[in-house]
Amino acid sequence: MSQFSSLKSYPVSVASQDIPSAWLSNSDPRVAPCTKKIVSIASQNGDQKPSGTLSFLLPSNMGSGMLATGSAYIRATVAITQPTAAGFNFKQYGSASSLVNRMTFLASGAIVEQILNYNKLYSSLLLHASSPAFASNDDKVAQGTFSGATFDGSTGVNPTVQVCIPILLGAFNSKQHLPLFLLSSAQLNVDLDTLAESICQVNGNAVSDYTISNAQLVFEQLNPDSQYEAGMKAMLGQRLFQMPINTFYNIKVGASAGAAITQNIGLNCSSLRAILWNQVLDTDKVLIGSGAFVANGQSQAQLYLDGQLAFQGNLDTTVNPQQCYLEMNRAFNIMWDSNVVSCAPAAYTPADAVANDFTINTTGITRALYVSGAYLGGVSTQKSSEQGFGFVGVPCNTAVLQLTGNTAAATVFIYCALQQVITIDQQGSASLVR
Repeated sequence: MSQFSSLKSYPVSVASQDIPSAWLSNSDPRVAPCTKKIVSIASQNGDQKPSGTLSFLLPSNMGSGMLATGSAYIRATVAITQPTAAGFNFKQYGSASSLVNRMTFLASGAIVEQILNYNKLYSSLLLHASSPAFASNDDKVAQGTFSGATFDGSTGVNPTVQVCIPILLGAFNSKQHLPLFLLSSAQLNVDLDTLAESICQVNGNAVSDYTISNAQLVFEQLNPDSQYEAGMKAMLGQRLFQMPINTFYNIKVGASAGAAITQNIGLNCSSLRAILWNQVLDTDKVLIGSGAFVANGQSQAQLYLDGQLAFQGNLDTTVNPQQCYLEMNRAFNIMWDSNVVSCAPAAYTPADAVANDFTINTTGITRALYVSGAYLGGVSTQKSSEQGFGFVGVPCNTAVLQLTGNTAAATVFIYCALQQVITIDQQGSASLVR
């Protein structure tokens, strides 16, 4: 007699037919009724010179609708005082964003986002979080990036140029539109940098000043009907409006030649996604210097988060620049992403910029150009790369970055990528969850 029982069978429900969606009536939901317009808001401060401030008052309160995410930029006229002959470019690869030292957004009177060293951050992201096609085409048209010996071919004495500067603030680029109608006030402040940190005189003809005029904040304004705004306002009696943002906390520190750096960074944050860094040589912080980013002989980089080593290895640009490059890409979560490609200038000439310092290298980035001319180091601290999750970084009170092997005196720029949440209550008060 067989010792084995018969195989069991299980009923399986299988659809006998599937109807393609193309055979059916369309069921896509419609966008709620609203109107849209592109608005331009003039600066409250008029013409500004180096270290001045541009201030823009945005619409607020009921009836003001929303600022469409990813739609804002600043349009301005920049007049360069160069009485001998034209021959200038903006620092860090020719981008007009080099004019901006700090950008601050105030919601209902509270500072909910502020990015220091905005110009250095923008240039770092341009080099390693976009593509050569974007940098040498789209960004070149918008703000003169990589336009060669003179800004966009400008000629004549005391040239005047037009630029459009993108806004990287997380509040203006969140997954959600910025609800201006929930705020009692909304203001964007743009603090300009000094002349030497903003402008490079490429041909040796002296530049003594710059003036920004006709500055306007341009963005898309979406206006849903009044019932929607009233309903949202009423809903806030039971809960807060929450708006997650990706932003940066940036600092800078001086580095002496041959001296190691140990920088404590007080973060007190719930989600730290990455820490990145680069350097600008002190000899390049003059009007004839391009201000390009360098590794400055970095032979070791270590990052500690609340006392724990974040990367088990040695980031040595003198021996393994390729590993430093890949870890920087990991920090952006683009290590094997073929759509995001780094770029670099054709050459780096310390303290004596020439046309190649402001010309993109058409054959792509190299190890040599990465280390000297387009450097950005980084360590990822992100827990997950899956979409749909908030606060994917690690909580951190204090970070410590140690850099060894600084060949020359320089300024080190450190960029901490954070996730935070802006909250708004029924009274229009805004606050920040770190």
